[in-house]
Amino acid sequence: MRNVRGGCVSIEITNEGNGWHLHSHWLVDADWLPMADISVGWASLVNQEFAICKVKDVRDKDYVREVCKYVVEGSELAKWEPEHINQFVRAVYRNRFFFSFGSLYKLAPTIRAEIEENKPETKPCECGCRQFIVESIDAAEIREIMREHRRR
Repeated sequence: MRNVRGGCVSIEITNEGNGWHLHSHWLVDADWLPMADISVGWASLVNQEFAICKVKDVRDKDYVREVCKYVVEGSELAKWEPEHINQFVRAVYRNRFFFSFGSLYKLAPTIRAEIEENKPETKPCECGCRQFIVESIDAAEIREIMREHRRR
């Protein structure tokens, strides 16, 4: 990491039927990275012989979307069994899955201001309302949804 000035990390979670898989996407501020060393080092950290680590140049901006996406893809979540959704929600509740460090951490106030400045206008719903209330679902409601799913 001595070549890295800073960056950000996002954690993504998948479950494609063979168990949970956590992996990370990193956007780093560095001129050069020794990828062979990083792959070997990462493999030893996760107790594997081999680990996949790939590097992309972010000047084309495609990779920024990869780092700044959701913890889980909505289309993937929709395929999960209710029990897996419940496990996921309970595991991620009140946990952070995006981190910045070093040079990017220092730029956070500037980045937040720029995001706020360029925030798109909230689109009204069918009735014309622009105020939305987000309500959380409690454990009893989740159990009832799961019972209903099993009955079907």
